[in-house]
Amino acid sequence: MMTLDQLRIFIKVAETGHLTNAANELCLSQSAVSSAISQLEFKYNLKLFDRIGRNIKINANGRALLPEAYKIIAHAKTTDELLKDLSGGNHGTIDVVCSQTIGNYWLAGKISKFRKTFPNIKIDTNIANSDKAVEMLEHGIADIGIIEGKNHSSLEQTEIKGDALYFIAPRELRLWANDIKIKNQLQNLKFVVREKGSGTRHNLELYLSEYGIELNQDNIALTLPSNEAVLSAVAAGVGVSLISELVISGIGNNDNINRFPSGMAARKFTILTLKDRAKSRALMAFKAMLMEN
Repeated sequence: MMTLDQLRIFIKVAETGHLTNAANELCLSQSAVSSAISQLEFKYNLKLFDRIGRNIKINANGRALLPEAYKIIAHAKTTDELLKDLSGGNHGTIDVVCSQTIGNYWLAGKISKFRKTFPNIKIDTNIANSDKAVEMLEHGIADIGIIEGKNHSSLEQTEIKGDALYFIAPRELRLWANDIKIKNQLQNLKFVVREKGSGTRHNLELYLSEYGIELNQDNIALTLPSNEAVLSAVAAGVGVSLISELVISGIGNNDNINRFPSGMAARKFTILTLKDRAKSRALMAFKAMLMEN
């Protein structure tokens, strides 16, 4: 019979598309990862990956197995949480996935507060954009997610207090001289944006759409994977960006950046969990703490 470890290794290889990267993320040797995949394939006389030189790519068989593998691992974790609840509920691990702004500037204080009451519960945090966070929850990789704004998934969603959004611009640029000039000014700006799937980028797209402006290759100066990189690009004069007040307060004063209120209503953060998955007492306590102001 296949083992849970083999399935975990299979999933990681499928996600990374690389034996070495999978081994590094799992803290295993490459030979151990390769052996686990080979044993799984040998037992069922079924190839799950195609080997092309040094590369490995999941094939149709592997793609068919992957959703079931996610379900089995998620079910095993739920069972583990049940047993821990039955034995007292004050130990175990909560796997959290959150967007970058939340993970880097908001969540640490919440975790610190939670650990004071539940010192034996470990919190493992993964940083991902909003789209990836939803995917990780749906695959059972994470127990709970916190993202900016809403999404259209079937996950259980609970809105909590979030943050305000500001425009930032290079020092020499002044924005919003008056309301009449906003659209004309927006049409002539170049934007520094986060990658697709980012909650902040989605907010910028919504804002521009109100003025009939589309974010596209003509007005995107640079696409970057982190808030810190966006700040550096704006400070260097590359373009304008929309960013969270949490990020701005985190950097303190920067003489090379001007900040302007966006006029947008403060956005909400959203807590995400699976509707049909049993929730441990530890997870429910963590969620309740996140909902506190």
